This record gives sequence, structure tokens and C-alpha cells, in this order.
Amino acid sequence: MPLYTFEHPETQETRDVFFKMNDEKRFIDQEGIEWKRVFYPPTFAFDTMIDPHDEKAFARKTERGGTVGDLFDISKDMSERRGGDKNDEIKVKYTEKKNKELDAQALANLRIERKKQFEEFKKLDKSRVKVRKTVRQTPKTKRAK
Repeated sequence: MPLYTFEHPETQETRDVFFKMNDEKRFIDQEGIEWKRVFYPPTFAFDTMIDPHDEKAFARKTERGGTVGDLFDISKDMSERRGGDKNDEIKVKYTEKKNKELDAQALANLRIERKKQFEEFKKLDKSRVKVRKTVRQTPKTKRAK
């Protein structure tokens, strides 16, 4: 049986009354005053529970929008339901992947730096060779015996 809310026109007191589906939805109190019916927006929710172990479920839930704070709250809640920081397999997997990426980036930066150093060394080496060639090209003097 559905529940309907009515409001007293003078005192603004509210009262919930059960009616059958086919009944007329009017409420008249003992004093003969007809109360106004109060209409509320429907209250229902979809996707209230997300599987904390499904990475795609979080993406589907958060693609509809919301504030950044809402997203952080949902993410934190799911992490806690997975078992906290140490037992959270998704967080551990993400952290390992991120560390590998950082290691790969650090290695790439090191290679770039070494390549720059090698190029600078080659320039220095060429300048030394030029100097040596110029020294060798000078006429030899006879040694005094």
C-alpha cells in the first residue's frame, strides 16, 4: 500500500497516510478540514553499489560526472572495501606499473644525458686531434749533435 503525505493548510503539520491504489487520494481530518497533498520527487538510485574489484565499474560510475571530490571519495571507499592500502590489489598493480614507467623514464633520461655527454666528448676529442695535427705539421728542426 502506497504512502501519501498530506499537509495541514493552516498549521503546516504533515501526516503520512496509506491508501490503496484505487482509492481517491484526499485526506479530511476529524474537524472537516481537507489537507493538501504534498508531492515529492521520486527517490530511486542506480548503481549505488560498485564492485570494488572491477576497474571498469569505477569508470562507468564516474563517467556521468560529479565533482573531483566525489570521485576521490568513491575511489577511497572502493579501496577501503578492497582491504586498505596494503591489501588493495588494484592499487598495488597501479603502483608497480607507475614505478616501472618512472624507471623507464629515468633510464631514457639517463641515456639522453649520456648521449649528450658523448657528443660533447667527441667535440672535445676532435679539437684535440686538430691541435695534434697542427703540431705534427710544423717543420721538424734538426737536432744538434
